[in-house]
Amino acid sequence: WALLAYLYRLARDRGATGQSLLCVTLTLGATAPVLVATGWMAFNDGWVALGLCYLAFGRRAWLLALVCVVCPFIDERFVFGVPEALVLRLLAGENPFRKLAWCLPAALAPFVLGRVVVGLLGLGLHGDVHFIANAILASHQYLWAAPLGLWMALRFAAFPAAQELAELWRRNAAVAMLLAAAAFLPVLLGVLLAADTMRTGGILLPLCVWGALGRIGRGDGMRYWGWLALASLVVPAAHVTYTHIEPINSLPVELLRLL
Repeated sequence: WALLAYLYRLARDRGATGQSLLCVTLTLGATAPVLVATGWMAFNDGWVALGLCYLAFGRRAWLLALVCVVCPFIDERFVFGVPEALVLRLLAGENPFRKLAWCLPAALAPFVLGRVVVGLLGLGLHGDVHFIANAILASHQYLWAAPLGLWMALRFAAFPAAQELAELWRRNAAVAMLLAAAAFLPVLLGVLLAADTMRTGGILLPLCVWGALGRIGRGDGMRYWGWLALASLVVPAAHVTYTHIEPINSLPVELLRLL
């Protein structure tokens, strides 16, 4: 609910109103961080997504610091989403390339330093290396399901993001490539390390939010967002982890169950 409230506020502040605002929130809410939290009771996904979105769009310095310190210890996927969030944040600046050099280490420092200290104390570094190596070797067993997992992670919230990325490419191809690399390369690495590919794809939510805010700014209204929200409700979805695909009931199915 905290994540949905923040997404609602971002869309409202950008100018979405009435039914369009509801549809924007619904489209963004029909993504992995919310679906996983409501279907599997894994609330950490919601907190990580909220932290990444605040890192990308938030303004209060003390909350940004809190996000960077706390969220990596809620779920390590936060670390994989930091480059994407920071590039989105720096897009509003005059020179994102220059600022990225110090912002990224600063955001990762609390978690990385914690890991280094643990390793120096002999409490976990060797185990981490062993786990990562085994995970990569075993990833071939489920990679065939990864594309479906990534689709289920974003679903129709991916369309505004793709449109805005194309617009950015036309304006500045170098920055568009930077954003694409910061968003997708960590996800590809994460897919090799974790079999629940849908949850890994959920760290791309800030990119979807950026796309949604861009479309709102371009004047896309109820017709645009209404179709995306409707598709989010009626097109089948599923939880994807390892090679297991567990269907999520769509709105028509849920209405039939009520009859």
